[in-house]
Amino acid sequence: MPGLKTIINALLHSFRQLAEVMTLTIFCLMVFALFALQVYMGELRNKCVRNLPEDWVNTTDGEWKLWINDTDNWLYDDEELPMLCGNITGARHCPEDFTCLCVGENPNHGYTNFDNFMWSMLTTFQLITLDYWENVYNMVLATSGPMSVSFFTVVVFFGSFYLINLMLAVVALSYEEEAEITNEVSLTDF
Repeated sequence: MPGLKTIINALLHSFRQLAEVMTLTIFCLMVFALFALQVYMGELRNKCVRNLPEDWVNTTDGEWKLWINDTDNWLYDDEELPMLCGNITGARHCPEDFTCLCVGENPNHGYTNFDNFMWSMLTTFQLITLDYWENVYNMVLATSGPMSVSFFTVVVFFGSFYLINLMLAVVALSYEEEAEITNEVSLTDF
């Protein structure tokens, strides 16, 4: 049981340092989320929508809204998901008889988005923890083009590899200190 006692004491003694690291991590998460909110707001709702037929010359706004919101008029990929697109250079473009419009809900039943601060924080947290981050990466790349690679590079390398490992280093150092104290106490007992 001395090993378990050492681990528990190490965690208890590392709380102050972990709080500082967690503050830094949450601050960085908020900065990344605010950046993503400003750059990618609404971008993941871009879908390829079939153009209106040519004989619909005098279409009302109501008819047009019904047309673009009808999911039968959207282009779907091999997995039966709406095809994401973008209107900037480098983004995925729609075929000739389709137009890229911001319509419908966000991917993954509306859970993956940067449309408000809380969703942006959640999606950025997904990127930092590397939890299926490549799906978000591919969707943003399809809608916003290759300039997004720099954002993902910074978030993945700094967020996951630096901040998460910093937390682990704090716990490991605290464990080493506690193990030395436990060894010294056990040596003096003999």
